[in-house]
Amino acid sequence: MKICYYEGKFLPAEAVSIPVSDHVIQRGVGVFDLVRTSSRRPVQLTMHLERLFSSAAQLGIEMPWNIGELKKLVLEGIGRLEGEVLAKVFVTGGDSFVDECRFPSPRLFCTFEPLVLPPAEVYQKGVRLYPVLHGRTNPTAKSIDYASSYEKNRHDPEAFEVVYCPDGQITEAAHSTFFLVKEGVIITAPSERVLAGTTRAILLQLMGEARLPVQLRCPRLDEITQASEAFITGSIKGVVPVVAVGELPVGSGAVGPVTARVAELLRDNLIRWTE
Repeated sequence: MKICYYEGKFLPAEAVSIPVSDHVIQRGVGVFDLVRTSSRRPVQLTMHLERLFSSAAQLGIEMPWNIGELKKLVLEGIGRLEGEVLAKVFVTGGDSFVDECRFPSPRLFCTFEPLVLPPAEVYQKGVRLYPVLHGRTNPTAKSIDYASSYEKNRHDPEAFEVVYCPDGQITEAAHSTFFLVKEGVIITAPSERVLAGTTRAILLQLMGEARLPVQLRCPRLDEITQASEAFITGSIKGVVPVVAVGELPVGSGAVGPVTARVAELLRDNLIRWTE
């Protein structure tokens, strides 16, 4: 069952539509964020909504709602479904574009559906990423524009995700934060180069608490074969081992001890970030 909140009502998702005049359709202007539950409680709800507001501001979308209102809405939607839930909050550009820089009349809709996690073999065997030699537009905003994430479909449809490598520097994957492990150090891009991953924030804190060495810099594509491990992280997927980037193997091709330790840290501590 998938339901959608729109214009004050919760409806079956297939019953909801928005006007073709909306800039989300006309120009692809819109932002979103998603929240999963754990033990029926939303994980990092406040952080996700703060990122939504930040993303909207970067695109010039003026939000008439506040975080408290959206929290209440998300919690109500979660309560309408059983089991673990995935909630997605979308804000569109609306119909108006003022002074060539402002979208003052956005639309809001939220979808709620059962949470579906990746299959077990993803975590047991690891995944391959497809490298593209450019980055995302507005990398610090969670825009609805994911067109570049489908480049793999033409070249390597079996790859799990694309990974962005502008000028040979690995920034992030299409839906995930990227981490490389080299000589015992966990390397990931600095915050100003990537989307502020919510799971990334949890893990950076947990790594610090566990005294795991972390270096904030963009790992290079030519470091892949020198690395012992790599992994990607996200709100839904958690920690997923990466065993290859394109044709380049990572380490032994098996899940490594650092990746396993990081996954354990997240699994054992996620409840700390539920609301």
